[in-house]
Amino acid sequence: MAWLTKNFLFKVSILFVFCIQASATRPSYKTHQIVINGKTLNVEIADDSLKTSHGLMNIDKLPKGIDGMLFVFPKKEKLSFWMKNTRIPLSIAYIDDSKKIISLQDMEPESAMVLDYRLKRYESPKAVRYALELEKGRFQKLGVELGDKFEKLYP
Repeated sequence: MAWLTKNFLFKVSILFVFCIQASATRPSYKTHQIVINGKTLNVEIADDSLKTSHGLMNIDKLPKGIDGMLFVFPKKEKLSFWMKNTRIPLSIAYIDDSKKIISLQDMEPESAMVLDYRLKRYESPKAVRYALELEKGRFQKLGVELGDKFEKLYP
């Protein structure tokens, strides 16, 4: 019986390690240029459930030459983001169909150890298809404000 228990625990441990490694693997993102207030930003596109659920988690800095991540959802919905496993302080802009920023919020990293129900949620004020994450404070440095419109966002 002790052997069965040790064998079972060993298999469960291997499965646990495999799951952690699989979840830590960063998806491959397409890149795209967006333009706001005459400024061009290079962003990664998160446009499917795997990419939107992974986002900018588990990285210590943005990839070289990348300014942020544009989340593109198939239909308008009220969005809610959290910062679990995200190591970089971020700012998020929620963007409506007219390409106008309807909300800007600063977000702080949270530990993987925080229970999901205790995580701070950053919600869109209404249903939207787009959310843009940049390093915290970057919108201000670019002079981007609530109500500004993107000249080029996403096809």
